[in-house]
Amino acid sequence: MAPTVRQVLADHLPDRTFHSAKEVAEAIPSQAWQHIEHIYESGADSNFLKSRAANFQDHGESPG
Repeated sequence: MAPTVRQVLADHLPDRTFHSAKEVAEAIPSQAWQHIEHIYESGADSNFLKSRAANFQDHGESPG
């Protein structure tokens, strides 16, 4: 299974408190940004969301 963006960020961000979005963006190494870019290009996250939505369709519900 392809990693999600959340997993990539969890693996690369230091365990500390950030005070702004800019601090977060600056703390992410370029390798992580490349990995995230690859995830979006390959559609891994969108395929995951589609599969989650399919689970709800069987029960007449909406995923969100």
